[in-house]
Amino acid sequence: MRGWAARGFCAVRQNMAAIGGYLHPMTFAATYREERLIARRSRARTARILGRIIGFCLTACLVVALRTEPQLRAMVEGMALSVIGSSQQAEETTDPQADAIKGDLPLPVQGQLLREFNVADAAGITRPGVILAARPRAMVTSPVTATILFRGPLLDYGNVVILEPAADVLFVIAGLAEVYGEAGQVIPTGSPIGLLGGEQPAVDEILNQTNANPTTITGAGQSETLYLEVREGQSPVNPATWFALE
Repeated sequence: MRGWAARGFCAVRQNMAAIGGYLHPMTFAATYREERLIARRSRARTARILGRIIGFCLTACLVVALRTEPQLRAMVEGMALSVIGSSQQAEETTDPQADAIKGDLPLPVQGQLLREFNVADAAGITRPGVILAARPRAMVTSPVTATILFRGPLLDYGNVVILEPAADVLFVIAGLAEVYGEAGQVIPTGSPIGLLGGEQPAVDEILNQTNANPTTITGAGQSETLYLEVREGQSPVNPATWFALE
């Protein structure tokens, strides 16, 4: 009987010691802080997940709206280009002779005028620029000494290079498969700024085109397109005021 009582007393004392250790002020405070930290991390993780979901939904809605509303698309594109143009001020890095050759600049790529200024495309979208047809993998060059304000993807233009040849003048060149140069770099006339996409035609195909009737060579193999837009201040202007389109 006494042995049973002794064992019971020892068990009760061990349980009381464990409870007492948990209720010790230092132990209790540490446990409380740990639980709060875990809860805070869980809330932060939930907030990040919700933020990503909301951001994805907003982006998807914006993409759908831009595809279905041409006026909204034109407004957003204009705002984006205006922000890029106003966020970087060119110092004395532009060509002082740019205004002197206004209207006679060569096109940035060797090709043909495919769609004129402010003419809607097959999807009914009107953009304030012109579209040029050129051969695959054609080299795109700067038509004049200019500062690169931006290079890279922009909205649904694809890869874009934005040049500033003179104060408050922007040349927006879009549809490139590859882009060269860096933002802020001053490049001379004729500097490569990118390549068009597509596959380089075989030598036999080039020779066949060369031996064909000269009246049918124009436009042959020009399966790639380049978009060219000119902006003066905050407004787009007809590229024909700067470039020799004819």
